[in-house]
Amino acid sequence: MRMKALLAAAAITAFTGSAIAQTTGAAGTSDQGDPQTAQWGSQQEEMMFQEHGETWGGFFTDETYSELAPEADFQASWDGMTEEQRSEAIATCEQVEGAPTEYRNVTVQWCENIGLL
Repeated sequence: MRMKALLAAAAITAFTGSAIAQTTGAAGTSDQGDPQTAQWGSQQEEMMFQEHGETWGGFFTDETYSELAPEADFQASWDGMTEEQRSEAIATCEQVEGAPTEYRNVTVQWCENIGLL
């Protein structure tokens, strides 16, 4: 009986440790689950914002694209885009939706909001 208790305790400890590791992220690595960091979820995401950052900057509160702008500013940014820019944003969001773990949560949320417009 004591052996079963020790095995159960070891399993719980191992599971808890891996769960914590998944949510905290290691220094110098991309933590996809933390939208407040300036780190990118992938090189693809970084290149995406380097290419379109000037157009998409109004959707975010800062130059690191780590926090979405308030709803009114978000809508104003969308309204200020050309049809071509909107099409590019929608096409990009289709890529994000196809591989959401490659992007920070804030980018996934940005795409979800684009889909609501």
